[in-house]
Amino acid sequence: MDIQFLAEIKDLKVVYNVLKSIIFKDFVVMRIMEEGMKITVDDMKCVETSVYIPSNIFFVYKIKCDEDIVFKISHKVFTECLHIFGDDGNPSMKMSYKGPGFPLSLVLKHQEENIIVDCEIKTMDVEDEFPDVNLAEECNLNNVVLNAGHFVEILSNIDHNSDELELFLSPEPPYFRITTYGVLVMVRLKLIFQRIQIL
Repeated sequence: MDIQFLAEIKDLKVVYNVLKSIIFKDFVVMRIMEEGMKITVDDMKCVETSVYIPSNIFFVYKIKCDEDIVFKISHKVFTECLHIFGDDGNPSMKMSYKGPGFPLSLVLKHQEENIIVDCEIKTMDVEDEFPDVNLAEECNLNNVVLNAGHFVEILSNIDHNSDELELFLSPEPPYFRITTYGVLVMVRLKLIFQRIQIL
């Protein structure tokens, strides 16, 4: 059977770090589209978190299918495979998928040590139908580029006892604002980032 999806990346840590950010459930739903991959974690239809990996991150990204490819895999197994070399070096990855019933195949290569590891992760059908998502449209609503370290520091200083958190984006100053609301206090942080683009 022909491969329906093939992707290669020179430094798999990009994918690994993205997956680590949504590590609160055992399984993730992967939706592979022309624009890139959307990885979703759903907690009993109450909380849904999605991360996007655009296709231009990969130096090879091919889909031989007319429809989006959707399947479910173990989050733990996937991240453990990606971290098989630990934090050592800059391992590359080749990812492929033949279709329903077939595993997600990973070929990981440690560049310095010239070690190659083959992994196959069992895939499952998605029970509930996810709505069709056009990744290009969804990602182009607002686009913010910021220093991650500064942003984490700002989030750590936010009042965690607040009842509400409001994010405000604008093409005019203050560009981006985070406001927390509570019963007794309102805290407003105005941030100016390295670059901001509102489409």
